[in-house]
Amino acid sequence: MKVYINKRSGGYGYTGGLIVVAANSPQEAHGVMCDSERGDDYVDYYEAAGWQLLANVVANVEQPTILAEHGYTE
Repeated sequence: MKVYINKRSGGYGYTGGLIVVAANSPQEAHGVMCDSERGDDYVDYYEAAGWQLLANVVANVEQPTILAEHGYTE
């Protein structure tokens, strides 16, 4: 499965962070993020248009999933 990243954006208190999602498209990656346990929080930090494909990376997973997330909030 393809791997997408999204960098945190927003005001001063939301900068610094990255989410990594295995999905078939950027839209699916965003949906997986929004449907997750912390989806309501993530929507404040990660823009739908901010997804970037990691072209040389693949995830050996059967379902779209969040692989990692780390962010800094003041």
